[in-house]
Amino acid sequence: AQVVEALRTLEAEEMRRTAKYRCPECGDVVKKRPLLAFFWERADRGAEENALLQRFFAEERYRHLLEPRYHHVNDARQLRKELSESVAMLEALARSQPSFRDEWHVV
Repeated sequence: AQVVEALRTLEAEEMRRTAKYRCPECGDVVKKRPLLAFFWERADRGAEENALLQRFFAEERYRHLLEPRYHHVNDARQLRKELSESVAMLEALARSQPSFRDEWHVV
């Protein structure tokens, strides 16, 4: 019982100490600067060469993906590849389906 109580005390202290670095949804510790922030800054400097990613980063509405609650997305290992593929797919859908923007909701 004493060991359990000691562990719970340590856990509570750790949660308080790292509270500002935790995801508000799942409680995971997240990086101070996600990988997506690095790529976004690179695009803002004009250093992004991938046209698909240039178009993605030009959209301010996607900036909320930098929030800690999206850490599973904004810090994914293959982020550039995944974003490129996703943007390419959405653009292909928009070209081939005239009503794509009006009637579709893609998650």
